[in-house]
Amino acid sequence: MDKRLHIFPLKVALLYLAAGTLWIFFSDKLAALFFEPAYVTRIQTFKGLLYIAFTAFLLHFFIFRHTRDIKRSETALRESEQKFHMLVETAASAIFIYREKFILANQGLEKLTGYSKTELLGMNFYDLVHPAFREQLREHCEAFARQMAVPLRCEFKIIAESGEERWVDFVSNMIMFEGAQAGLGTAFDITELKFTMDALAESEERYRLLVENVRDYEIFLLDPEGKIISWNIGGELIKGYRAEEIIGKYHDLFFTGEDRKKGVPAEELKTAAWAGRSEMEGWRVKKDGSRFWANVVTTALFDEKGGLRGFSKVIRDVTARKKAEDTLRESEERYRVIAQTASDAILTIDEESTVLLANAATEKIFGWRPEELIGKTITLLMPERYRERHLQGIRRFIETGQRHVRWTAIDVEGLHQNGSEVPLEISYGFFEKDGKLYFTGIARDISERRQSEKEKEYKDMLEHFSMELEILVAERTMSLMGLRLADKVRSPALIVDWNGRRVLSKEDLSVEGKTSMAAIIEQAGKLEAIVREYEALLKSRRPAFSYEDINEIAEGILPIIEREASRKKVRVITKFSPVPVKINAQKDLLRMAVFTILRNAIEASPEGGIVIIESYPEADNVILAISDTGPGIPREMLDKLFDPAYSALIYRFGVGLPIINQIVLEHLGKIEVESEPGKGTTFRLAFPVRWMEKAARG
Repeated sequence: MDKRLHIFPLKVALLYLAAGTLWIFFSDKLAALFFEPAYVTRIQTFKGLLYIAFTAFLLHFFIFRHTRDIKRSETALRESEQKFHMLVETAASAIFIYREKFILANQGLEKLTGYSKTELLGMNFYDLVHPAFREQLREHCEAFARQMAVPLRCEFKIIAESGEERWVDFVSNMIMFEGAQAGLGTAFDITELKFTMDALAESEERYRLLVENVRDYEIFLLDPEGKIISWNIGGELIKGYRAEEIIGKYHDLFFTGEDRKKGVPAEELKTAAWAGRSEMEGWRVKKDGSRFWANVVTTALFDEKGGLRGFSKVIRDVTARKKAEDTLRESEERYRVIAQTASDAILTIDEESTVLLANAATEKIFGWRPEELIGKTITLLMPERYRERHLQGIRRFIETGQRHVRWTAIDVEGLHQNGSEVPLEISYGFFEKDGKLYFTGIARDISERRQSEKEKEYKDMLEHFSMELEILVAERTMSLMGLRLADKVRSPALIVDWNGRRVLSKEDLSVEGKTSMAAIIEQAGKLEAIVREYEALLKSRRPAFSYEDINEIAEGILPIIEREASRKKVRVITKFSPVPVKINAQKDLLRMAVFTILRNAIEASPEGGIVIIESYPEADNVILAISDTGPGIPREMLDKLFDPAYSALIYRFGVGLPIINQIVLEHLGKIEVESEPGKGTTFRLAFPVRWMEKAARG
């Protein structure tokens, strides 16, 4: 409490005592000079009462004030203690006061050690410390208590109530507590951090040992100018140079004279710096002058600001691939996997699917740098639909040891950092270490193979359509020629028959003439019968009609049409009716007609143009409209489109407009063509929707 609270009342009391004494002594003498003795006595009585009342008031005032100040001080002290207690109890770290034993402990210390406050307050501080650190920590605390120049912070292990050993970051300070010197300690749990740092150090050491001791690969570093700055045992075994002989030399020393003249060494680094990575195969030269065929992977190394720091090179001698495979089989499985797939992404995970190792090719395939993936879950590289299936498969294998799916050459999709999917061929392997399983996966980008398959599929489809078109054109041409031939034959036969009968009806015709004319009329009739049989044969070869959805017919053509459009950079827009629009159709004929119109619309459209195909019902008809943004058809040619002599000038591919028109007419439909020069062309095919199959057969 402030000393002024005691001094001020004392000063007031002394002042009051002096004033009261003077008043008592001199007031009676002054009263005696002016009043009678009896009156003076009454004045003295009144004076005494007044003095007592005033004294009581002053005593009340000063005692009340003093008591109030004490209460305020006590309230402030309690609030301060409550805040301190709340701060200590809610702190995430362990906070405690100790001498030899704990005097005060917060919830953080309970959580860290597993002991309750009651148990802690009866324990010796050093009993929690791991035996390996007790003496060192005791000396530290004693030296600090003697104010020696020792660190106030250190790290050591404690033993929790469960027996678990945990690392703590300990900070101590000396304070006065309850009249005696005590230690104020703060401890932070850094167990996970220590494990992570140890694991990282172990990983880096494994990687260093791997690189330095790999015997079947050359692994070395270059500075930005191409000088060698590191060398491994693989380089010494393959090329014959020791580290002290080769470090500081330019890497073009390994290239043939022909390649040096062509600038291949510089071009290799230039490509890697531009693309991040380059891979090539070619002849390389050993120390003794002999050559070997090498697979070379060069990776550019950049700092966090994007500056080029140098290059890493991994070189494999593939001239003795079989010998290398025999040697690799004697090594551990993961080295064999790495050796066989040096150009593929290689990832090693633990039982929790956490990535422990990733090679440089991971960035090429998935877009993630290896250091970005370490510590993350492998499902980061999988589309959502595969993730739970992968985790279940790993758990099942750990529990049963049985493979429920094929582990080699699995075609799946991976997930690139940019969100796109990458087609992959994946193979798995596993190994056991310290009683735990680890899995290594090899991922190969098969985008080119998938593209080749799509190209083949497209070519097969195009070849199939072309063959069908050729057959259709041949059949239709033969049919038209046959019908025209039948027409040409029928007309003379009818004329012969008519003229023969007219001659035969003459009365003056001789018997011999009548016999000859009757024979001529008979032969003309036979010729007419042959023509009718030929026409029937042509009609019988036409495909049967069936009830078909015109949307499905058009959609079946779209894959090859869209591929044709992408080749010319033309956009295809579909606006199909949301409900089925069915007609009686010769499906193959109608499909060829629609395919031909679409393909020619694409050819007519300029680069960046648009082709629109739409279907919709209109009254009793089904409409299929195909529009392009090509140059259009001149007006003078519109009326001649279906004339074979002119349609060839407009249509480049397919069956030709006359045959298309014939196909549409066979469906009881019609074609309307709208075109304006410079604004494109629209072919509008209208088919009767209520034309039933029975009517078609009639």
